[in-house]
Amino acid sequence: MLVAISTSRLSCKRAGKNGNICRFGVHLENLGFDQLKRREFITLVGGAAATWPLAAHAQQGERMRRVAFLHPYAENDPEVLARVVAFRQGIEVVVNQGTGTPCDAILANLAIPNPVPPPHGVPYDVAQTGVIVQQTGRVWDYSNDPGPRPSFPNNISHHTFFSPTLSAVVGYSIFLPDQYFANPTQQFPLVFYLEGQGYGGGANELGFWDDLPVAVAAATYSQQVQPVIVGCPNPLANSKYLDAAAGSSMFGVVMFETYFINELLPLIECTYRTIGTRDGRAITGFSGGGQGSLRHIFKYPNLFRAVVTTAAAIDDSEANWQTEEPQLVAAMFNGDGHAFDQQLAHSVLIQNQDAIRANPPKIRMYCGTADPLFPFNQAMDQQLTGLGIPHDALIPVSGAGHTTFFDMFGNDIFNFLLT
Repeated sequence: MLVAISTSRLSCKRAGKNGNICRFGVHLENLGFDQLKRREFITLVGGAAATWPLAAHAQQGERMRRVAFLHPYAENDPEVLARVVAFRQGIEVVVNQGTGTPCDAILANLAIPNPVPPPHGVPYDVAQTGVIVQQTGRVWDYSNDPGPRPSFPNNISHHTFFSPTLSAVVGYSIFLPDQYFANPTQQFPLVFYLEGQGYGGGANELGFWDDLPVAVAAATYSQQVQPVIVGCPNPLANSKYLDAAAGSSMFGVVMFETYFINELLPLIECTYRTIGTRDGRAITGFSGGGQGSLRHIFKYPNLFRAVVTTAAAIDDSEANWQTEEPQLVAAMFNGDGHAFDQQLAHSVLIQNQDAIRANPPKIRMYCGTADPLFPFNQAMDQQLTGLGIPHDALIPVSGAGHTTFFDMFGNDIFNFLLT
């Protein structure tokens, strides 16, 4: 059994060589506890959300084991709720795996059930605009399966899984290099590509296919330099690659971070022959995907070795949300612009700067000098410098507008991400 405990209800006293004895009051007394000694108690503190697979071993015997998750935040804090879910899933992987492997349990948890339960809802901008997905001709869905399309680049395919977070069958796209099929024992680095977003734009997992410069760059790099697997997650329409706040109408509906980190990442690494370590993972993104890429590597520097952004849309803030993202903030953050701002890349960088310095990822940004977002990319470059975060200086592309730059710098981008 997992119990989440706010330290606002916890008092501890020293107990000599036996460690601390903590009294949890009514929060645990309702569960039949009064005191927990050190050997009966596991405390989890600090840092980023739990990563997979959980490093633990099942206890012998049949009596119930109780695990306490100690945290210093409010009990309904969305970050805490997400961590509790991730930790509980990790425990279930270990305890329920039996004689199988952690991947057996992960894939079983993400298998599409029959019957499929209804999703918790649809993203706010899909509900408000009835977005038609260009590649399918249908209204946006969690899985925008296009069916057979001979025009798709070779080795790019669409797949689905069931997300317990979203209660939905979710799609993703993946590129596998020729070497993946030719060398059945070889493992490959994994790069995630996050595409651009916009209100009513219907951003989806198929953008990688239609964004031919990215697809061509992946194939070219794989042939000329080093083979790489590239995954494209469903961005959940105009999510800004965020989780909706607890208590908002989109909580449980638009939860990109939770499903991406806790579900899609382990799914891909259990399904395909990836390297499966930080040194074998990187992330890149265009426009809104650039913002998403930065915030995820700032929040999870222990998961990704490098990030490259192209024309990153890092212009949103508490100061301009009412003109730039009013629908998003209303639906995902109950109209709280400050709460929205605290989840964006520039704020996550400040919040997690110590962890980033301790395990610095490689960071590079490209932006055209004619792009309206160029000043905001300059500001991010200056912020990184001011905080003492190692990074490449912003690469200004003279006269260029809002573009991915993969057609110009594809090999350079992938080489930076992977070497």
